[in-house]
Amino acid sequence: MINTNSALDFPAVWYHGTSNIEVSNIQGGIDLSKGRKLVDFGPGFYLTSNREQAVTQAVRKVNQHNAAEQRKFLKERRSGRFYRRKFARQGAVLTYTLSNDQLAACPNQQFFNAMNEDWGSFVLGNRCNNPEILDIQFHNRDHFYDFVYGPLADGFQIPTLIGYVENDEMSAEQFFEEIRDVYDFPELNQLSIHTPQAIGCFLLKDEVDYIETSRNVGSQR
Repeated sequence: MINTNSALDFPAVWYHGTSNIEVSNIQGGIDLSKGRKLVDFGPGFYLTSNREQAVTQAVRKVNQHNAAEQRKFLKERRSGRFYRRKFARQGAVLTYTLSNDQLAACPNQQFFNAMNEDWGSFVLGNRCNNPEILDIQFHNRDHFYDFVYGPLADGFQIPTLIGYVENDEMSAEQFFEEIRDVYDFPELNQLSIHTPQAIGCFLLKDEVDYIETSRNVGSQR
């Protein structure tokens, strides 16, 4: 848990929270084409130095996956088709070791050490639906940055807030105020990697920590 402008200061161990269904795919190698597109620091692979934060993310991803499977099931059933739900049964935390020297050698780096307007503008640029409407140039949708490090934004309400901004119902400054100070940085943090060079700086450990979730995911029948 650090506040720094150098990858040389980063911890040697980082974590990624996911569901048990995704473990084998990630073990085969990080695929930057997968995952959500409209995320805080741009499409990429996200890590944290806080293991408990990764556990929370793992449980959240299990619940999100299972909710999506249930929606697919209901949609297909309404159409008279059968869909076998592929429920996730556990969360999973993957552990990576970092080569600090290699990551520090990446040419394009971005650090945010405060929830300021630069950070807020960057989050808005990466998460908005129509950046051309807002004329936002500061973003990472094109994987320009090899990696980005900084605070988490309050992601639960961001899609709604962005709609307000795009419809001129909220200013960018008001958006920044709404998404900041929800998570305690640097205790809670995120490191996103966006290029093959950055991916090559992380080595996945063999062991996987599986996390039991409290939600009953039901039957796969």
